Amino acid sequence: EGTSPLGEQAAVRDLVSEHLPEDRDTVAQSIDLRIELRHALWPLGEMGRILDYLQRAETLAETLADQRRLARVLSTMGYCFWMLGDPDRVVASNRRALAIATSLGDFALEAPANFALGLAYQGLGEYHQATGTLNSAIASLQGERMYGRFGTAGLTSVLSIMVLAWCQAELGSFAEGIASGEEGVRIAKAVDHPLSLMFADLGVGQLYLVQGDLARAIPTLERGLATCGTWDFPSWLPWLASRVGAAYALAGRVADALPLLEQSVEQAASMGWKADGSPLAARLSEAYLAASRVEDASTLAARALDLAVEHKGRGHQGWALRLLGEIASRCDPPNC
Repeated sequence: EGTSPLGEQAAVRDLVSEHLPEDRDTVAQSIDLRIELRHALWPLGEMGRILDYLQRAETLAETLADQRRLARVLSTMGYCFWMLGDPDRVVASNRRALAIATSLGDFALEAPANFALGLAYQGLGEYHQATGTLNSAIASLQGERMYGRFGTAGLTSVLSIMVLAWCQAELGSFAEGIASGEEGVRIAKAVDHPLSLMFADLGVGQLYLVQGDLARAIPTLERGLATCGTWDFPSWLPWLASRVGAAYALAGRVADALPLLEQSVEQAASMGWKADGSPLAARLSEAYLAASRVEDASTLAARALDLAVEHKGRGHQGWALRLLGEIASRCDPPNC
């Protein structure tokens, strides 16, 4: 994050040139470089290209029978599958990574695989399974491990807490979610890591939003959005802007909400990021409904349901169906 993506991308492309001699050390280095290239391509939203590099790295790691590198590749691929809206492949990829990490007794490989599994279960709407996985992961991330980044963009503990807070919001476990979410904020502040601070605000802010506590949701999510802008994390902008917009709409600030929500949907689509696509569409639909744009609201709500079904997000399906019911209750025949 925050590095010169295009320059780094060009440099790494040169280093992984197929013209290099294919001895074991060079192949191992080319695997590592393909994994690291995601840092250059991630801010650009280039999920497809990252996946291409990682699939090649997977083949090379299997050729070398290098289990540690294979586990790293599989875990990293899992994040790509998640962003591309394929949670089943996230689960499959990270279960393989976790099995390898466990057999090697390598905690640095286990931690990101456990987090990604929790993230996948959350996306599938399997909130109880997700909370079990994430609670186990967080319990293992104590002491100095709490402040470690085990191949994840932010502190692995904070990311795990963020997704745990999302699940607890969906389960209505607000008191537990607030406690864990605020712990994430404390951990991120302790090391003053901007990206982790942004994730911590995103986690607890989402919980306040679902709870309907706008007095807490708005400043928390606004702080996360400000961090996203100040430190130039464009990849995460749709997530923050969409939630800030949703909070504004619920607070009656529809004119402020709509630009943020429309920007979120457009930017996510332009990057090909499908994770959270259904909630992005649903939040914009709700704002259109608040603005009495019933036809637009209906179109977006139907889109939210289609995306939830396509990407197997059962929790998201529930929200989309509730929204479609709300729209139908306000629709005047014969335009329903």
